[in-house]
Amino acid sequence: PKNILPDAGFESGSAGTWTITGNGIGIKNDTSNTKKGSYCLHFWAAQDMECEVYQTVTLDAGVYSFGGYLEGSTDGTEDTYAIYVSYDGQEQTASAEMNGWKVWSNPEIKDITITKDGTEVTLGIRVKASANAWGAWDEMYLYKTGEAEPQPTVTPEPGTTPAPAGTPEPSATPAPATTPEPSATPESTSTPAPSDSS
Repeated sequence: PKNILPDAGFESGSAGTWTITGNGIGIKNDTSNTKKGSYCLHFWAAQDMECEVYQTVTLDAGVYSFGGYLEGSTDGTEDTYAIYVSYDGQEQTASAEMNGWKVWSNPEIKDITITKDGTEVTLGIRVKASANAWGAWDEMYLYKTGEAEPQPTVTPEPGTTPAPAGTPEPSATPAPATTPEPSATPESTSTPAPSDSS
């Protein structure tokens, strides 16, 4: 497979695509400590070291492997040497060993599964070493080893538009109260005619 990691062997001679933080580490022209080529990522310091070297790449959906090679020597029992991959809020790591000059250990992170095209992935090296530990990283690599089903882009369902509130029916106008009929005036009673007196 093709190594798709930019400046994987540090042959640019400068940090370039790599970000270097911490003390005691840098890209060096030193063929006595390279696996291949002229340059390596070399570290040594008279005091304890804690450093990180990383770069961020954009990957499409697929399965990847990231790894590299480390050689060197240390007397420290608490030293740690590792590579890591970070993406989508998760991190995977693999530890490396210091086995001596030109005895290369090969830490590797396999099955890095990217499910979305255009995913930003940070690939890096961490060194936490005691004073006078020394060594070099070289020939880092990133291979695409398989395909992964890209996640479909989920289009959110449009929200339901609430039905407009109904216009209330106008209240019925009450019928006017009926005016009562005036009471009938009683007929006047006839006054009886007086009787004839005899």
